[in-house]
Amino acid sequence: MRGRVLLTMIVLQTVVVFSAEANPIPDPMNSITPACLRICPEGDLAFEVKVRDSQNMPMSGSPVRVIFSPDANDLIFWCDTQSHPVIEGITDYYGEVTFNIAAGGCFEGGNATIYIEADPGAVALNAYERIGSTDLYSTYDELAGDGEVNLLDFVVFSAKFLTTDYCADYHDSTPDDLQCDEDVDLDDFVVFFRHYLDACQ
Repeated sequence: MRGRVLLTMIVLQTVVVFSAEANPIPDPMNSITPACLRICPEGDLAFEVKVRDSQNMPMSGSPVRVIFSPDANDLIFWCDTQSHPVIEGITDYYGEVTFNIAAGGCFEGGNATIYIEADPGAVALNAYERIGSTDLYSTYDELAGDGEVNLLDFVVFSAKFLTTDYCADYHDSTPDDLQCDEDVDLDDFVVFFRHYLDACQ
């Protein structure tokens, strides 16, 4: 009798483990999202999201969404070719997906929020209340962007040089680029220069 009970428990545990492995869900603790978000009108300030399950295994074929709240959506200058306020991607075999958002403008604080979530389960992986950009100037709002990175943006960037301004902080001193370090310095100037004259396509 005791042997049958033990066998039954083993079978049930196996079924539970198999079920969990067969139907994994994204784990926010194991998944990797950027420390900060940066955008450029040409869409070449890319960032990557890595989706992992509770066993830290990569989840391939997982839909991932970058969602701009209504306030965030209104504060961004969107290129005509860029879908919004929801931007979607699918993870590859390694559980990774890259986003290239073609837009400009910068905001920090207020009710504007950007969310990253993944399926199955629409699991929230991260949320951001600010975003930076190489496109900093607009004729109607200094940080709203206008779809191109030109001399006017350089003037705005120069005013932020050697400060801790979030909008122009693109680069970290570590090898993991575009993670931000709360210091607008020569590294950030190099990133800005690489995207000088970028524009909506």
